[in-house]
Amino acid sequence: MMREPCFTELRTKQQIGYIVSSGVHNYGRGARQLGFSVHALSKTLGPDEICSRIDAFLPQFRELVRNMSDEEFDMHVGSQVSKQLEPPTKADAEFGLILGEVFSGDLKWDRAAVKAELLKTITRQEVLALLGGEMLDGDGAKRLNVLVYGKNHPRPEHSSEDETTAIELVPETLQAFTRTLAMQDTTVTPQQAIANAASS
Repeated sequence: MMREPCFTELRTKQQIGYIVSSGVHNYGRGARQLGFSVHALSKTLGPDEICSRIDAFLPQFRELVRNMSDEEFDMHVGSQVSKQLEPPTKADAEFGLILGEVFSGDLKWDRAAVKAELLKTITRQEVLALLGGEMLDGDGAKRLNVLVYGKNHPRPEHSSEDETTAIELVPETLQAFTRTLAMQDTTVTPQQAIANAASS
């Protein structure tokens, strides 16, 4: 639902860079966790400016969801349901799905069908609750910004006012950080995840 508005706003209108994408990804093995990411690559803007523009876009997207018609919301949900039910058209895509189940240890061969059924029940209020609490400004909201500075946009000497801590990215530090994240367990239904977020 966010992919097209994110690309349109940040890539087409603001022209922050040639590469702009967003999506949800599975992380971890066993009890997998969901993470949301926005990727951007720019020759003209530095990482701090890109982050501030992404930060400005996310609340705009929440308002877009809040104000879209019921028909448009249902169209987005229906599109995602169809996408889940569409079988892989290439052998490497099917192999990737199978390998993902094997590596995760889940072996849920009907994952796409289960996700499609869950998507059919999702409401606009649940999406807004997730956007408001888990992702943007809730008490449990956490995020990791990965900024790559280059020759044209060197790393600033001093941290910006918005930056609370800067860490050197080494595997041990990253693992310690990810253990503190209250990321959504994919074995929990969207309704359970939203109820958990509301009760915490």
